[in-house]
Amino acid sequence: MVSVLPENFQGKFFLIVLATAVEGKADELERLIAAVSRSSNDPSKEPDTLTFRATRGLGPDNEKFTIIEEYPSLKAWEYHQGTEAYEALKESGLLADVSLSFTKEISY
Repeated sequence: MVSVLPENFQGKFFLIVLATAVEGKADELERLIAAVSRSSNDPSKEPDTLTFRATRGLGPDNEKFTIIEEYPSLKAWEYHQGTEAYEALKESGLLADVSLSFTKEISY
């Protein structure tokens, strides 16, 4: 897995996001992630987002979130980053830590 999409990469890819909320702010962060999920899964708002699934950790990991995203192209991901819901999340100040891993699907 890589933390940046390789230069000149073409084709479909997955993005695995691991995010940790600022202490005591996980519920607020969950609401913003849910808004991004609604936007991402609405074809009228993000027609080229193929998958957007978000999860929240249980018990001692309840401030940790894992998001799995799938896009057919870099252009589709860039479009996603320009949406109102994504911008609100990015500017919220509720993220203590974020890591990105770009992957490709293995098919046999």
